[in-house]
Amino acid sequence: MFDSLMKVRKVNASLLKTQIMNHTLAHSLLLSGPPFSGKMSLAIEIARSLSCSKEGLERCDCPSCNSFRSMSMSNVIMLTDRDHEARIAASLALFEQMQTEHSKRLLIGQIRIALMAYHEAFVEKQDTKNSAIFALATDVDILLIDFEKSTIEESGILITQLKKLLSPLLQAKRPSVSIDNVRGSAKWTANTGLIQQHRFIILENIENSTVGANNSLLKLLEEPPLYTYVILLSNHPKRLLPTILSRVQHHELKPLSKEEKQTLFQEVFYADATHYSSIEEFVYSKGGVPLKELEKGAHSLIESLATRRVLETALLNPILMTVDSSLSLRFFLDKLHYALRDQLLQNKMSVREIEKIGAHINESVNKAKIYNQQTPVLLETLYYRLVSMI
Repeated sequence: MFDSLMKVRKVNASLLKTQIMNHTLAHSLLLSGPPFSGKMSLAIEIARSLSCSKEGLERCDCPSCNSFRSMSMSNVIMLTDRDHEARIAASLALFEQMQTEHSKRLLIGQIRIALMAYHEAFVEKQDTKNSAIFALATDVDILLIDFEKSTIEESGILITQLKKLLSPLLQAKRPSVSIDNVRGSAKWTANTGLIQQHRFIILENIENSTVGANNSLLKLLEEPPLYTYVILLSNHPKRLLPTILSRVQHHELKPLSKEEKQTLFQEVFYADATHYSSIEEFVYSKGGVPLKELEKGAHSLIESLATRRVLETALLNPILMTVDSSLSLRFFLDKLHYALRDQLLQNKMSVREIEKIGAHINESVNKAKIYNQQTPVLLETLYYRLVSMI
């Protein structure tokens, strides 16, 4: 996948390669761009190139590059803030459809990125509350080793076992970019035992981190440990503190062009790009999410708020029951925000109304994460709350 990404990110890749060759690459980097624009893949490619024993040779088969190919490298830790469930579900579906080594590597890579959140750098010895979920992550990693070595014919049973182990892991609350985890990252660089070897800390969606984490991150950026690169990924770099922005070398990734999207679909997903408006839509679709029904339902809910016409139970319930999983919920909420934007562009709702509705949506989602509320119940409560508000 990384080779394909370099083809569609030629400007970014060329500049970074030149900086690596000239030894001018900063040890503190920021890669920014919209979701599914290749930030994580580019960060991993930077780490691979710098770790390569053959000076970043493309398609290299040195031991280090082979470890990156299977996402089992020991000199990289990362905390990711993404919808792992959707990406892994899509990769599972793609593997079961294609049954190829290429789709197998894609699946292994997505799972191992998710497992990075349970790296020993982020494990507190006294944290008995989460010990079971960290143990589960270890079990998944061990099973992945067997899956990686298996033939396509042998993989069926292992896939069934992977699905069983992954389900509770993906539903669990993952470690976030907190002050303890930033400090844990710094400690890892000192205690990792990698003598004179490059180490990489990759932190995703850093704009969502806590104030304490930002302060700890500033210290890490000001005094990076020896041989260590800190790579920050952000969807919204303008939300970052000016003091953080001033300490990083910023590389912006533009949204994928039509031609770039076509290349990725052909070389990575082996799918027809004309059937999907974006990589994100492809991922959710492969994950089994009923995209058209959810989009239609989101617009119906927002339209009812704009027109002050409360949906009857017979119309509301089918919409609620369509949102039957966390995957569906994530996509549905995104479409609610898009529907709100459309109302604003059409002058059907005021900026103040849209801001209030958006704030209540975000608040309800956060509560749902804390109390593990069922999605139909969550949305029904949210809808009637919004109705009473307007």
